[in-house]
Amino acid sequence: MSLTPAKVQRILANRAVMQIGRAAPVAVIYRTAYGGVTARAVSLILKQQGTNDPATEDTISRQANEYLAELPLEVDPRPIAYIALTPVTAGSPALDAASLAAAIQLEIVAYRLSGLVPSRWQVTLRRLR
Repeated sequence: MSLTPAKVQRILANRAVMQIGRAAPVAVIYRTAYGGVTARAVSLILKQQGTNDPATEDTISRQANEYLAELPLEVDPRPIAYIALTPVTAGSPALDAASLAAAIQLEIVAYRLSGLVPSRWQVTLRRLR
């Protein structure tokens, strides 16, 4: 059974409705060519969870802080250095250097395209220490 254009549009419309109220604005940090960083505001769905996977265990608490996130399809996770959970003012995350330095920083552990119609990136994140 193939997906018709009408079915694809319906799937994408339902996905957009599901994201309303769940998306959180965060700062996405990219490294520049000469060692600097540049920040961009992105809205994503973020869910915190713990893990007992030995490959990601924390040496102190024996459980690492992990997050699952859904990035929009237009935001490619491959060049991202890390994601910063900065304070949100007026609906957008703070992108200044002081806020980025004080924020919770999340590194990308794994990513994959997701959806019946690939419409988002599923990303596994881990808190940087």
